[in-house]
Amino acid sequence: MTDAVTFTDLRVQYGASTVIDDLDLSIRQGDFTCFLGPSGCGKSTMLRIVGELLEPAGGEVTVLGEPTSTAWSQLAYVFQAPRLVPWRSAIGNIELGLQLRGIRLNRKQRRLRAMESMETIGIAHLADRPAHQLSGGEQQRVAIARALAVRPKVLLMDEPFSALDVQTRRQLRQEIVSVWKNTGLTIIFVTHDVDEAIIVGNRVVVFSPKPTVLLADKSVDLPKPIDVSSAGFTRLHEEIVHLFGSTEAIDELTGRTT
Repeated sequence: MTDAVTFTDLRVQYGASTVIDDLDLSIRQGDFTCFLGPSGCGKSTMLRIVGELLEPAGGEVTVLGEPTSTAWSQLAYVFQAPRLVPWRSAIGNIELGLQLRGIRLNRKQRRLRAMESMETIGIAHLADRPAHQLSGGEQQRVAIARALAVRPKVLLMDEPFSALDVQTRRQLRQEIVSVWKNTGLTIIFVTHDVDEAIIVGNRVVVFSPKPTVLLADKSVDLPKPIDVSSAGFTRLHEEIVHLFGSTEAIDELTGRTT
């Protein structure tokens, strides 16, 4: 089976500063892979390269065996901010996403496709609500439904829950895991929260602070929904945290403040 995403000899550079050098990494189809690491280590940059939003300084990235330049139709992106058109309804934003993708559907088909994606994420009741009247969590659910509506094979999620309150984050973590289980999507999820990475992912790729290296590639062999008080969760959490030598990095990744 072809890997969903493959990074070969990837080099990421900002000016004279090299952030990632000679990275090799493969993402298996059907995996929920979390990119975990402190701010500035290149996690979001790697997603932008996959999505053809940024050119790497060197190396090769393929999506389902294709170069990123031709694989865009296989992808969908969920950003930290929902990026909705505020005066459009929730379903109108999803339909707009289909239109901008150039997916050839008539009006009735677009509406049906959009409603199906809203049902998948549990927000069909919000279909006619203007986007500006939705809460932050509801807006992000619409953004996820918009991504699902284009029926991608790979879903890229760039810290999608980091701007939300704690309770909403917990709910959305459970919901996105359910979506993954029910659809078989390949998901790459960027986070700098150790708990979140273990809760949602079945694989956690751990990056160091700059200069960035791949510290570990951990399988999450725990039943979901995960019991955060379980011995298995605690053991994996401690293993990941102990990979970081910097107190500042550990504080950021665990949410601790001094």
